[in-house]
Amino acid sequence: TTIASGEVTEIAGRNLTLSAEGDTLTIFIREDVPIYQEALPEETITGAPRPVIREEIEFGEIKVGDQVDISCQLKADASLEGIEVIILPPK
Repeated sequence: TTIASGEVTEIAGRNLTLSAEGDTLTIFIREDVPIYQEALPEETITGAPRPVIREEIEFGEIKVGDQVDISCQLKADASLEGIEVIILPPK
């Protein structure tokens, strides 16, 4: 597997198109793929690492403009299929 990272620029059916550093990549996301939204907690103790909160969400909650990491596998036809999607917290 490999990780594709970037900004969601288009959603067509179950295909997500990502853009990163001028390149675009379209990845098919199967129905059974877990999709997680990561968030940082509101408050943290000074100097302590900020733990990430991860919540499973539905495909329909992904939006154009989201920053994502998608774990992918290469299919026989050379297309990419997502096997896990993580929506990253805003920076």
